[in-house]
Amino acid sequence: LSLFALRYGIFADAVTGTILQPNYAIMARPGAVPESFASTSPFDVNSATYFIPMSALTGVAISCLVTGLLSDRIGRKPVLQICMGGSVIGTTLKWLLRGTFWGFCGANFLNGLVSGGLPVALAYLGDVFPDHQTKQAEFGIVTGCFVLGNSVGGIVAILMETQGLFAPLWVGVGLMFLAFVIVTMMLVEPRDLQVLAAEGQGQQDSELTKEHAADDDSDVSAPPEKINQIVMWNIIIGAFADNVGSNGLFPLCLSPLAFDQFYNNFAVAGLTPVLSLIGYKWMSVMVALVVIPASLVTPLLFNKIGAAGGCVVGNIMTAVVTVALLFLGSGEPNTAYLAGFITVMYVGFPCTVISQLSTGPMLDRIAPVNKRGWVQGINSVTMNIGTALAPWVLGMLADQAGTNIAIWTGFAVSIVAALINLPLMWVKGMGPPPKKVDDAEKAMTWEDQEVIDKLLRGEYIPGAVRDKLNEKRTREGLPYLLPDPGTYAEDSQRLNELRSLAKEEFKYETNHNNAILHEIAMGRRNDEAKLKAELEEGVNRTNKSMQMLGDDRVDEVYTKLGQWFADHVRASGYYAHVNQVLMKQMILAAFPYFWKMRTLRPTT
Repeated sequence: LSLFALRYGIFADAVTGTILQPNYAIMARPGAVPESFASTSPFDVNSATYFIPMSALTGVAISCLVTGLLSDRIGRKPVLQICMGGSVIGTTLKWLLRGTFWGFCGANFLNGLVSGGLPVALAYLGDVFPDHQTKQAEFGIVTGCFVLGNSVGGIVAILMETQGLFAPLWVGVGLMFLAFVIVTMMLVEPRDLQVLAAEGQGQQDSELTKEHAADDDSDVSAPPEKINQIVMWNIIIGAFADNVGSNGLFPLCLSPLAFDQFYNNFAVAGLTPVLSLIGYKWMSVMVALVVIPASLVTPLLFNKIGAAGGCVVGNIMTAVVTVALLFLGSGEPNTAYLAGFITVMYVGFPCTVISQLSTGPMLDRIAPVNKRGWVQGINSVTMNIGTALAPWVLGMLADQAGTNIAIWTGFAVSIVAALINLPLMWVKGMGPPPKKVDDAEKAMTWEDQEVIDKLLRGEYIPGAVRDKLNEKRTREGLPYLLPDPGTYAEDSQRLNELRSLAKEEFKYETNHNNAILHEIAMGRRNDEAKLKAELEEGVNRTNKSMQMLGDDRVDEVYTKLGQWFADHVRASGYYAHVNQVLMKQMILAAFPYFWKMRTLRPTT
């Protein structure tokens, strides 16, 4: 329910923010319809069209920096509540000031100041999901909700066309009020989950972490203690260049290029356009829907080439698709060129957003826990400044120097963005992940003594490697290797990692035991006498190695494990010192008698 509340809140915010987007070009053309602004002075049509969303995005950019930082201090949920509730008021204000261009843009800016929920949502995911692979998948889902909302906002505007240019704002008011209620009632504050986790129960009790723990095969690593400033600014500058370059493709290739070439030039001349006005609106809003599959596939791509690799690929694809659309949009204004334009846009556009989806995971990699909201805020600020200023500046360039020059400028900036982001591929955790090698095979390339030393220090050694080492030692008449259990104080900061490792251990032990049972069954079928002799020999070797450990060493390990358990019980809030009988019964229930004999036998 908490994840649903988060996703819906971001979806509703995106819908409301773009719910008038298809109408901007009409609103900014005085006299186009009765509700169009009487004047957009001092701007021409293109620059006025892009100034409307720029006013909102400038507010969002300022908001994102504040909301991210504020959520690090007072919590994610309160800030999201402020954003949702504030947007109800801001959207209503836009309706009230719709009569003039500057009045509406002012209300748009104020509404943007309370619309910085996305960086808070991404920081929320960073808080509740410890491993990077799951986090990347969740980033993709939440970003997909945001992109879907951008598309749905435009669809609402088209469906409500007969009700007027500004009527969809009331749908936005309703969606944001519902989002405020849902977030208030359902969203769980991550700090509450972290308190539970510190008591040793968070991952079991949290619905959020339960949802993904069962499938968590990804890397779990501790966040850094401080931000690598050089890497952070490389990511930010690359993201800014990416957003500027992307505007050469979208929206400039749509408006004015496609809008003028396939509709407006015909309409001005009194001819039948190749593309109707309603067709143009549907084409412009539906393109956002094709981004959703890309947001779901992107984590898989990142697992192959890394987030930085995906970023560079996205930059290059943006440049390629921009040139293709410019060629098709500058050709003969007929149905064949229009079909080619739409095909390239719908097929190529999803590839271009890969770079924008990469900045969140890359920044999360370098963010300490208490800076997650701030770095995601920086990310959103960069995206919104680029998205706000670039269309307006390129729109003015298109008015003064021509549309083609403005689009070629976007192409050049995309290439620069790829070059800026290229060095990130060599930053640990951002480039192509190392090739996975089977743990057992990898260990066999090490010197045994190195592995033994790691194991004796209590460092994790996979079960397959541990068994191979102990099997070798039993054949050589050496004692078993016993890892040092360590202390609860040492392990309390990595309980999530222990859970992940325990899952792998359970998988291995289950498969290993099943394989042994299968070999025994096949041995009985083929040659039972030979099987019996082999079992006798193996059991005797194992018993000898176990006995060589000595009671003192075994007692020491059990004592340390007992202390570990006692420390965990105490840290988890159980009053074991006053409820000893109940605690003993809980232990007996959790650990019933399994095997009373101290030595192995072939029959057991």
